[in-house]
Amino acid sequence: MESLNAILLTRLTRFHLTELAELYRRAGSATAVIEHKRDIREILPDASRHLMQALKDIDNFRDRAEQELEYDQKHNIQLLCMNDERYPQRLRECPDAPILLYYLGNATSTADTSSTLSVRGTVLPTGRTSSIPSPENSRRSAPMYLSSADWHTV
Repeated sequence: MESLNAILLTRLTRFHLTELAELYRRAGSATAVIEHKRDIREILPDASRHLMQALKDIDNFRDRAEQELEYDQKHNIQLLCMNDERYPQRLRECPDAPILLYYLGNATSTADTSSTLSVRGTVLPTGRTSSIPSPENSRRSAPMYLSSADWHTV
């Protein structure tokens, strides 16, 4: 249920991630946010009117969120909520940290952060940025290449 509620929260748009991340931190989970959607100012007293209205209307996105969760499960895409101990600590400390990360593979955190790369930007990479040359001069997807080189990509 937490994963579905986190997906629901990611459907909210037109306000800063900082506000959503702060709300999530104070509530402790996406489920707690959804449970308090009608009285959100008890958790976040300075919540914007826009956020309050968006939360009241959030059930309009439930079908889409359920479809997304089903897709993720079908394709072995794992979800990592901000309150999960495996969520990257340094990312969690960012004021506008995403409340939900999607990943394939292993999300175990490591004390060695020297091989961690943070990627920010487009969800759909361009042809120029979607692949990088491998040592064998072939073109491979950047996440696959970095993963095979034991890099953690956030």
